[in-house]
Amino acid sequence: MSEPPPSESQLDDAASDASMSVEPSIKSELSPEIVNALRQLQAGGAPQHSPTPTPTQPNSQESAVTKQDPTPPPQSEWDRLRAQLREKPVDADGWLALVEMAEDSGDLEKIKETYEGMLEVYPNTPSVQIAYLKHFLDDPSHFGQAEALFRRFLLRTTPSVELLKFYLTYIRRVTTGPNAREVIRKCYDFALGHVGQDKDSYEIWQDYINFLKAGETNTTWEEQQKMDAVRKAYQHAVQVPMENVKRLWEEYQDFENGLNRITAKKFISDLTEAHMQARTVFNQLQEHLTVLFPPPPLPKGKRPAIWLPRPPTFNQNDRALVQRWRLYLKWEESNPLEIEEKERTTFLQRVQSVYRKALVRMRYYSEIWFMAYAWTNSIGKTDEAIALLKAGIEANPSSFVLNFAYAEALELQGNFTEVHATYEKLLEVLRKDLEATEARINSANSSNSSIGSQSSQKTETTAMDITPNQTQAQLQVPSPNASFATQAADEKPPKNKELLDKRTDYGIVYIMYMRFGRRAEGLKSARNIFGKARRDRWTPWEVYEAAALMEYHCGNKDVQVASRIFEKGMETFGEEVEFVLRYLGFLISINDENNARALFERVIGTFPPEKARPLWERWARYEYQYGDLAAAQKLEKRMAEVYPNDPPIKRFAERHKYLNIDAIAVRDLGFVLGRQSTRSNGSGTLGRADTIQSLMASQPKETPPAPSSSKRAPSPEHRRREDSRPEYPSKRPRASSPIAPRERDRDWRDGRDGPRRRHGSPAWERERDREAPPRRPFKEDKEEEKGVVIPGVLSWFIGTLPSSSSFDGPVFRTDDLMQVFRNAVIPSSTSVRARSPPATSRPDDWISISPPLGLSSRKHRAVLPYTARTKTEGVSETTTSGRLLVCHDYKGGYTESPTAPSYTFNFWGYCDTFVYFAHHRITIPPPGWITAAHRHGVKMLGTLIFEHEESEADCLRLLIGPLPEPRTGRAKSNVTMTLPVSPHYARVLADLACQRGFDGYLLNIEVALCVGVEQTRALTLWIALLKRELERAIGPHAHVLWYDSVIVDGRLAWQDRLNSVNLPFFLPSTGFFSNYTWPSHHPNTTAQYLQSLDQDSSSRPKQLQDLYIGVDVWGRGSHGGGGFGLYKALSHIDPKSLGLSVALFGHAWTWESEQDKPGWSWHSWWEYERKLWLGPVKEDDVVQVPDWEPRRGEPQCEHGPFTPISHFFPRHAPPNPADLPFFTAFSPGVGWSWFVRGTRVLQTDHGWTDVDKCTSIGDLVFPRPRLAWEDSGRAETLPEATSRLAMNDAWLGGSSLVVAISVPGSEAEDAYFRCLWLPIQSLSITPGKSYRMSAVLKTTGAVDVDVDVGIAVKAMTSGLGAEFDIAYVESLPGVSALLGGWSEVEIDFKLPIQHESDILSAAGLVIGFACEDPTQAVDFSVHVGVLSVYANPATRDHTVVGPMVVWANHTSQAPPYKASPQPTPFAGRLTWGTGFSLGPVPQIHLTSPEDTRPCWVIDENVPGFLYFNIYVLAHGAAGVALAPEDATFIGTTGLDGQENYFYVDPACLTGTQAADAKAVRFYVQGVTDRGKVLEWQDCTFVDVFA
Repeated sequence: MSEPPPSESQLDDAASDASMSVEPSIKSELSPEIVNALRQLQAGGAPQHSPTPTPTQPNSQESAVTKQDPTPPPQSEWDRLRAQLREKPVDADGWLALVEMAEDSGDLEKIKETYEGMLEVYPNTPSVQIAYLKHFLDDPSHFGQAEALFRRFLLRTTPSVELLKFYLTYIRRVTTGPNAREVIRKCYDFALGHVGQDKDSYEIWQDYINFLKAGETNTTWEEQQKMDAVRKAYQHAVQVPMENVKRLWEEYQDFENGLNRITAKKFISDLTEAHMQARTVFNQLQEHLTVLFPPPPLPKGKRPAIWLPRPPTFNQNDRALVQRWRLYLKWEESNPLEIEEKERTTFLQRVQSVYRKALVRMRYYSEIWFMAYAWTNSIGKTDEAIALLKAGIEANPSSFVLNFAYAEALELQGNFTEVHATYEKLLEVLRKDLEATEARINSANSSNSSIGSQSSQKTETTAMDITPNQTQAQLQVPSPNASFATQAADEKPPKNKELLDKRTDYGIVYIMYMRFGRRAEGLKSARNIFGKARRDRWTPWEVYEAAALMEYHCGNKDVQVASRIFEKGMETFGEEVEFVLRYLGFLISINDENNARALFERVIGTFPPEKARPLWERWARYEYQYGDLAAAQKLEKRMAEVYPNDPPIKRFAERHKYLNIDAIAVRDLGFVLGRQSTRSNGSGTLGRADTIQSLMASQPKETPPAPSSSKRAPSPEHRRREDSRPEYPSKRPRASSPIAPRERDRDWRDGRDGPRRRHGSPAWERERDREAPPRRPFKEDKEEEKGVVIPGVLSWFIGTLPSSSSFDGPVFRTDDLMQVFRNAVIPSSTSVRARSPPATSRPDDWISISPPLGLSSRKHRAVLPYTARTKTEGVSETTTSGRLLVCHDYKGGYTESPTAPSYTFNFWGYCDTFVYFAHHRITIPPPGWITAAHRHGVKMLGTLIFEHEESEADCLRLLIGPLPEPRTGRAKSNVTMTLPVSPHYARVLADLACQRGFDGYLLNIEVALCVGVEQTRALTLWIALLKRELERAIGPHAHVLWYDSVIVDGRLAWQDRLNSVNLPFFLPSTGFFSNYTWPSHHPNTTAQYLQSLDQDSSSRPKQLQDLYIGVDVWGRGSHGGGGFGLYKALSHIDPKSLGLSVALFGHAWTWESEQDKPGWSWHSWWEYERKLWLGPVKEDDVVQVPDWEPRRGEPQCEHGPFTPISHFFPRHAPPNPADLPFFTAFSPGVGWSWFVRGTRVLQTDHGWTDVDKCTSIGDLVFPRPRLAWEDSGRAETLPEATSRLAMNDAWLGGSSLVVAISVPGSEAEDAYFRCLWLPIQSLSITPGKSYRMSAVLKTTGAVDVDVDVGIAVKAMTSGLGAEFDIAYVESLPGVSALLGGWSEVEIDFKLPIQHESDILSAAGLVIGFACEDPTQAVDFSVHVGVLSVYANPATRDHTVVGPMVVWANHTSQAPPYKASPQPTPFAGRLTWGTGFSLGPVPQIHLTSPEDTRPCWVIDENVPGFLYFNIYVLAHGAAGVALAPEDATFIGTTGLDGQENYFYVDPACLTGTQAADAKAVRFYVQGVTDRGKVLEWQDCTFVDVFA
């Protein structure tokens, strides 16, 4: 915290006050010995230099020389910049540039002046202090200056962790002599007293403990004293939430056990709870501070990096940052460490330290200063709190909140003189800002003055110099105070929006100043202040009104004085309608009808109609309420002449309205009036009573779309709040905003010729504030209003809510409520229809998942079942190579949004297992994710997690099972009986996995098991039961993965490896997931440990591949630092050679770490993600790897340049197409359009995400295609090729693959025709089996070249001795033309050999091109819409089985994902049935009963369905035939668990023919797993009538 520096005489007191006890018996203040030592060091330091003369205080000799020299030497660049920074000191970039210039010059005096000036502007900035100090530590002759700086920084400001570490290093370097250890120890105590509670204080604690351990002893008593000191240091350190506190805890345990195992148990037991609380708090702390303390800038040369705070612009990022700081500071104030009251001093020091760091980082954010003041004042430190306000004002002199708070604090102390000075100083600062703004505006205007100057002058005269007619005599009232007769400022500031806003704010200071004067010194003082304000040309009209009302309410109801002040204001502000309106309201409120009427008549003619409407409305309301009918009608006649377009009923309704109760509008005209209690002084909003259909109506074309903000706020919490708003089903147009219709409905009130009232507020319907003009909105409010388009259903819902003032129920803590929302796990479904209600995904009460209470017995049959990959020859792996497990961190908010691009995973070929992770008891993977994983042969696991103390009971319940309510017990006592283990929940969890279609669980027990060894042993049995039940329910591929957490004695102790204390949990599991904070030698140690186990008697020996070494992509404690440094950790695990597997945690780091950066988009993320996994597009591109330092004590290791993740793992082909038909539309699971047979049926601006539609993107074409000449003998250079996903052109779904080929010119004789081979997708193919491959292709951009594209399959394994037999289907060449330039080609292929395993093969394109002039370069692109491969029937003579949709049905039903939606005729549930068609019945030719030839052979490989497209068509006139080709696409299904249904939401009908129809027809069109869209004759419809 920036506090006023103490005087020299306060030095010792400052040192004492700044101390913090490491232990009650250890004094941590800066002792007199240290102070004396520093003084002696300073006295013996380098000689003192005279201060350098500054421009404000020049040296006299230099001044004389300057006067004699008519041509002074030109200033250097440093001098010019230094002069600029004196004028405008708050310029971070300028200071950094000045530092660089000074450093480069090598001039020590210049360097000192630079740093001193920078520290005046940025005090307490550690990086500046350290960079300054470094200049005096290389030369011992400069140590005196260094010590003076240390003394200044440590005693007069608030030291930081970085500075204290720097200081301790210096002290240990220079301190020698017999008392050296004592001095160093006291310095450590001083440092820990200030920052011992800081999360970054680990190194200081570690060095201090090592320092204590290294002390020499000569007697047993001294040794005991040393051990006690070490113990006390450890005991304090392990309770601090800091980095590596776990390591300190382990060292402390070793320390105590090394001394005495008996006493160790007690000491460790006493501290376990506090230590675990510290570790929990540290995890929470990391979540807060990751955003608040981003990585520092890189150092330049030898100079350490300097970070400087910058003033806010209050854009979205700044507001989000303040919000994060606010949440963090409040969290620290809530005492998360649960420090007891007896140690309140420690808690206060911790929070005070946090606020000090906050004020350094957020120096120019007044809110943070005010929070620090409020908290400091709340703990009784009033003087410190006021000092904080004073320091905050020095940093932010124009801050209203700090100046006002400072003035109030001084007022409470009775220091009125200083209050006057505060207000005067604030006014002076704001006045200078106004004058500077005026000069800038005038300068800008003068540059254009030569253009149309005469017209500009005329316009200005018209706008600014209108003088109101004086129809009322001046009130000649004797002035009770001379201030009322003072001359007002004659000069009027120019009218400009920016100036007007600042001028109004300026007036607030005068108003607060007057309030203070009246409160503290009486009304006379307030009048004197108003007198000053009248002479100020910048005073706005609000000051006059405030003074007048003050005189009336506080001056014995003196109407004449108040009226005179208003009249004085009229002389200056007579053209301001708001001021006139307030004056009129005042006269009405005091029942001065004559003067009120006179004022109205005097001014009403001076305003144009568009400005005068508020005056007309205010006077009309007065006449309606208190005048006679004739006068009211007469006034209405006058208003009709001024506003001829106003409908008569508008004025009639206004006449019969009271407050905001408008029965005519509601009952007779069908408008909805949002009412509020009269106590709220609010006004209602009026709009047409809309049905749900009209609210969902399409937005008018002229209404611009809401601009997208730069990005949402960085905090995950904020993202969840944004993503939690109701969304409409994916790949549908969003419902439009109802704002425009409501504005049109208000036209009847406002008239078509006049502007809408500001903020849409009704005309002056408030009691005290109703005469007030509409409040000037903040700029940031305006910006956010522009970007908000409220969905219609939300507007309807909000309109039904009562006002907040009518609520009389209990008050909820919003933080608790938001936590409930955040913890709600809703498995995402990305289908075009709504998300289905999730299963009980967080059954904190275990009974809730017991059948039949919580689980539906209905199996999700539409989830794609798991199909294992086959053993394939050619995959670059051995039987001992490691696997890759990817753990999807749900907590980061990676749930896909149906109506926006979101994170999806697209590198399934390198992955063996996928874990859907969340911090909830049970996390069920969403159906779309399960299907996407199974499509690629990847196992999908859910999560079972127990964490925090409240989970201890559930851990026992897990083992024991449910207990009945009646009393029960053992039939006969058994003294040897231990904890019983029930298979109940193992069976329930297995059934849940079977029902939902996933393949097992990650078990994460991150809470200490209270029963100890008895419970851990029972848990290992339960793991075995869970594995058995899973294998029973879903098959032998079931997985139970154990996470490295608790150990055999029940303690929560992450080991970062496999060893004896966690081995029992691994043995009954199928895999072990280690924690990710391991040192570099742990993977090898883990492998050696497993290989040393005796597994001869085991039926399922554990392999190295079963050990998944954790790596955090975020780099939290992981070797290499995560991100693009992942390869450093992976190289130590070495999956290909060592054989260990890898568990990659939080892989969506590429999304979350980048999404808030300017210019971010899905396409930029895709490049970023692809680079991490596959490497750069160009092989010679260099990928920047962030710097990373190994942990303390960990050896340095060389890793070389960046290596992508794919380098460490084999690329697996999808399951054999004979087992699971292979299909891809090259969809990453996101898009902006939807195509059916090449026709775009949907276009959105916001995009969509549907993980169920995620298919292979072509695993052989990224990051770059691998072209080869079809003719292996051709020696010329291969063309260049690039690959991308096209989102604006596709055959099916939302995207297609595009390969751009650039062919250089060739001089070869046969270059007129060349042929290329382009592999696209790897496949596992069974030799001897026949397959069919189909592709939809087209070429674009081919000029002066003929391109012919075919498809083929080639083995990727050499030495087979045969090639694929390929035959085009139907007639050669097997190509059929389609719409949009697409063409379809199909081949049958077979590898005619016998082989024991499948063969890795490549499906690709054969591209032939002929050039008229082969010496010229040509470019063209090949588009691949879909690619499918499936097994052919075993016999050629078979009956083709065709899929079809047999029937459809519609049930009126509100979609379950909306709260109380308004029913519509067509909202409901579509269901249908599917079947198969065998075609025409063949003739039977049987020669005899003994004929061995069957009459027909059915193809058993019948197609399935990928999804269904849904269309709607309104019924026309009677007798008009309906054609499905005319229907409108409204959505697709997704494999979200339930078969063959689609929720029809009113939103999907908006803008279609069905919106206002009386009857509609819904069509259901199937898309098969072979990529075929059913013809309409194989589809069905259902008619629905309103």
